[in-house]
Amino acid sequence: MANTGARPIRSVLFPTDPAERVRTVSVDGSTAGLCQALDAWSLDHILMPGLPRTTLVRDAKGKAHQGTTNTRATQFVERYVRGFSRSGSIVGPALLVGSTDSDWTNISPAAEQAALTEQPHLGLGARRRG
Repeated sequence: MANTGARPIRSVLFPTDPAERVRTVSVDGSTAGLCQALDAWSLDHILMPGLPRTTLVRDAKGKAHQGTTNTRATQFVERYVRGFSRSGSIVGPALLVGSTDSDWTNISPAAEQAALTEQPHLGLGARRRG
């Protein structure tokens, strides 16, 4: 995405620390703003089939930096992208945002609800990749 607008958007944060709750947050809707929110230099994104116009954004270099696996985000993606956890995992914090062909946008109410209400069913452990 090439969004350069600095306007706030509503998103859902999947913190790495299992003691922190998954929650709705407002972040700068520019690519630079998302990088800042995730403490990342570059982003990788995963389109979420079944949640129209919804994308999970993560640090593109999380695994290379041997960060902590984000079990909740990985399992959330697995629910919508079958087989994801066999070939990958989310490392570090992640944001669920709305998306268009050229812009990051507010997350839809349906996607927000899915992210927030599914959490009790997901594993809460985080482990260090090594």
